[in-house]
Amino acid sequence: MTPVEQVMTGDGITEQVKKAQTSTKRAPVKNLDGTPSGAGKAKGGAAAKTATKPAGKKSKAGSRPRYPEEITDAVRRAKQARGTTNGAPGAKQHVLTRKHVAAGDKVENVTIDVILAAAGVKTVKRLLSHATGGTTRDQLKELRPLGKVIPDTFCSGRNLASILVAWVEQIDARNKK
Repeated sequence: MTPVEQVMTGDGITEQVKKAQTSTKRAPVKNLDGTPSGAGKAKGGAAAKTATKPAGKKSKAGSRPRYPEEITDAVRRAKQARGTTNGAPGAKQHVLTRKHVAAGDKVENVTIDVILAAAGVKTVKRLLSHATGGTTRDQLKELRPLGKVIPDTFCSGRNLASILVAWVEQIDARNKK
């Protein structure tokens, strides 16, 4: 009698169920051509290495960074001001924002008052509130005119506010020295 016939007739059902429950081995799976499906794979299921990859481009020891240290510091400050690293603005957005807020003037000559005027916000505290998400969408509309001038769509709303907060903090730290 085959196992299927036993199940159908009721003979030996409990023994087969116990065997099935205690057995952890799976039947070997084969490809259509009859070879085992795991053939040619290294331990852990990773494919066997067939060719070596070319080494990645390494930076030279004396190479200069892509953005000035001031910008990379601003990116770090903006992430802190925003309260999350998820979707935080990068160095490109900081450079674009500074260029458009300065509007022909040197970026080094921009003051906190110029930044607040360009953003349409009256206080730094309000700007920080925008950056951290402590304001409503209607209140964030104050930043829209500046956000429309900057050609990067990522420079708007909370992102724009966090960029400006980081810049204000840098100016404030520079003025205290």
